[in-house]
Amino acid sequence: MPLNRRIPCLICYDIADPKRLARLHRKLAREAVMVQYSVYYCELTAAAIERIKEMIAGIIDPGADDVRIYTLPERFDLALIGQPANDSLPVLRRRANLRKVEDGPCP
Repeated sequence: MPLNRRIPCLICYDIADPKRLARLHRKLAREAVMVQYSVYYCELTAAAIERIKEMIAGIIDPGADDVRIYTLPERFDLALIGQPANDSLPVLRRRANLRKVEDGPCP
């Protein structure tokens, strides 16, 4: 795998302290696009993922907070239920096979 290949990722968090939450939000907003509250999408190199992990580890309290980084395949399916929280869809369309679900949850 080339070192500069960008890997699609979701970064999700649940932060107990409002100050840590605000700090992590500010830092992630520089690197990623917020797709929902506490959920960010980004395309990062392997080195950048490691750098983000170190940054997160320096902010959170591992005994009280939960942060997850999910790496995604090059193309992925995305089912939309309800209205998007923001204008992140153009970013996701590059890699996602979007499907709007009109009548309830996905099967």
